Amino acid sequence: MVCLMNKAVSIQLLCYSLLLAVLGLFANSLASEPTRPTFYAAVAGGVVCAAWAVWALAGKCGKVLPVLTLVAVSFVLLSQTVHMWADEARKGPDYRKASIVITVLFVVSIAMLIRVAYSGLSIAQGSIGAGGNAPPGGPTSPLSGPENKQRNA
Repeated sequence: MVCLMNKAVSIQLLCYSLLLAVLGLFANSLASEPTRPTFYAAVAGGVVCAAWAVWALAGKCGKVLPVLTLVAVSFVLLSQTVHMWADEARKGPDYRKASIVITVLFVVSIAMLIRVAYSGLSIAQGSIGAGGNAPPGGPTSPLSGPENKQRNA
């Protein structure tokens, strides 16, 4: 299992943190009172994710702390998304725009969570998600080479 983030994922996490903070500020400017938790979570999550990204670019950070941060931010954004779309009393054009911005933030946060969590894992080779049903002659098995198949025949 790969525990360190590579440079590309670290740069993507840094870009995500900037996007998170800017869109959180934008949502707060559209509808300030109902989006206050989104604003706090976006700014705090953006700062913490930026710190993890810089730390990972230096080669000193694994994936656990960024994943935990993204889970917390995604949880807050999920609750805010449901709250914004379920609240029918304050519908207006700016409120609707804030709902869309928060929904976009939530979707991007889940996508970044998946990207960080599964970066570096080899899913195509059957090592993850195979449920233990992968055939025993994988690419690293000594039984899978062509010279061994000729000797066994």
